[in-house]
Amino acid sequence: MRSLSLPLVLWAVSGAAGAAAEIAAPAPLIIGNLGRYPLGHQSAIEGGAMVARAAGAEAAWVNPAGVADKSGAPGSASASLYAFDVITVSNASEMYRNWEAYIIPSAVGGAFPVPGTAERVQMAVYLTQPALWSSEVSFSRLDPLDASGGSSQAVSESIGRYEVISPGAAFATMLSTRIAIGVALNVSYISYRLSTNETRRSRAADGSVSELSAANLTRIGSYVLQPKISTRFDLGGGWNGGVVLEFQSTEVYHFGRVDSTGIVNRAGTSTSVLHYDDSPSVNWDLPATVTVGCGHFADTWALELDLRWRASLGSRDVVSSDTLAYGTVTNHATGAVTTSSAPVAPLQTAGPSALGGSFGGHVECSAKFSLHSGIWYDPSPVANAEDDLFTPMDIWGVSLGATYRSDEKTTFSLGLLGTYGKAENVQVFPDPVDPTGGTATIYGLQAALTTSFTL
Repeated sequence: MRSLSLPLVLWAVSGAAGAAAEIAAPAPLIIGNLGRYPLGHQSAIEGGAMVARAAGAEAAWVNPAGVADKSGAPGSASASLYAFDVITVSNASEMYRNWEAYIIPSAVGGAFPVPGTAERVQMAVYLTQPALWSSEVSFSRLDPLDASGGSSQAVSESIGRYEVISPGAAFATMLSTRIAIGVALNVSYISYRLSTNETRRSRAADGSVSELSAANLTRIGSYVLQPKISTRFDLGGGWNGGVVLEFQSTEVYHFGRVDSTGIVNRAGTSTSVLHYDDSPSVNWDLPATVTVGCGHFADTWALELDLRWRASLGSRDVVSSDTLAYGTVTNHATGAVTTSSAPVAPLQTAGPSALGGSFGGHVECSAKFSLHSGIWYDPSPVANAEDDLFTPMDIWGVSLGATYRSDEKTTFSLGLLGTYGKAENVQVFPDPVDPTGGTATIYGLQAALTTSFTL
């Protein structure tokens, strides 16, 4: 994950091919999994397995057809009380560990009948934040250059953030006593920010000093529209089914900024490179997804299994620039200055087809208390490629929670959600011993509070 591959431009302009073996731009861990934590009132603490059972306001995001089910509460909200992640990156010679703490407001929504339809058509509005990830990595190390006694110091810092906010509206109606259909439209705001700074300073035994530094800032965002159509149906005998088709999104507006600088001082010459573009091209969308669920209701318990198939977007440029990188090379011995320019490689990603899923349910302990649990798997949104926008990482999760019903109109739920992810070849810091990068693991824990209510 490089900011338009500035180090490659730096080496091309300067001709300092030897520098490429010394330093690699740090790659912060940016996790783009939209299903990293499930959303919704009961869905959040049942592993997200609610496509066949969701009703009322909660169904607006999970399965719009369930909005037509008036047995569901007309209002629901879920929020993260706290989220905590432990990040570990290890390679052949070093291990780095960091932790992140943040709060994720998950979802809020309400459902009501559409006026003039004699309550045959139900409507829901909602605001969700399905994804939020931030990462800050700093590292410093001192390495021997060779047996002669020279040394090389590397300092790297990378800060990244990825966020999705999705307001939307859903409409649903009952086609019969057993079949409901629904449609929804999400307007998603997607934001990605990556800032990297890295310096390597080498001092040889004869006292000569070589230095290479690079700083990159990439900030891009997009507004996309993504429609859904869905159905929920009663199969009889306590069994329900549900199908949700989410179409590929359409970008309606984007913005971006790329600001990159670099410098090399080596062998009597210095090279500086500048690349700035406040309107790069952005091509960002969300893939089509098909979710199928089957759930069973009993008197005191319920279970459901959901499968989610995500279509491939193929490999494409996510952000590119038609502004050349401008470079100057100064010979300190002669004072000669040479200027040149070079194209900047685009940042791209490949979105593979993938199958994920959820399994969860609950058991009623009394008229007022019930216990909930679930597991889920969310595959990496990108393939493992050189310039992926995100760190390729599959996410596994487990949830456990309880619900208290204060009366017929209000419920409160509290749960803990844990996640685990692993990625290979993550170059968070430059390492001459293991230039291919290390293994990153992430353990996450979220405390979630959810409620449903009738005003």
